[in-house]
Amino acid sequence: MLFAEDGENSHYGHHVWRLCTELPSVRDDHRVLQYAMEYYEIDEETALGLIDPENIIGDAGVWDDPQFVSDLWQEFEPIGYRTNDGAVVLDREQVVLEYYYNNYHGGDDDDECV
Repeated sequence: MLFAEDGENSHYGHHVWRLCTELPSVRDDHRVLQYAMEYYEIDEETALGLIDPENIIGDAGVWDDPQFVSDLWQEFEPIGYRTNDGAVVLDREQVVLEYYYNNYHGGDDDDECV
């Protein structure tokens, strides 16, 4: 489950789910970086760009690879991670999500989770 922090995802519709659980930065869990380097047989700089993509909507890096995500989950069982401009959730049952309807005219889209 991917989340974006900016408004670029408005074309997905009025129904919005907000992530209300604080997650660690993917850059702070060095196991993920090491795992990606070994998994794809790539160098550190390339792996860092894939685990923490510049624009998660345009290209989610390793998080677009279901086999990588599954294998990572089997290895470490992480709840999820914050990325540079969003988040990836690997264990939906361990996070709090808040739903709201965004009418694009103000109102229900404040930044506070209940």
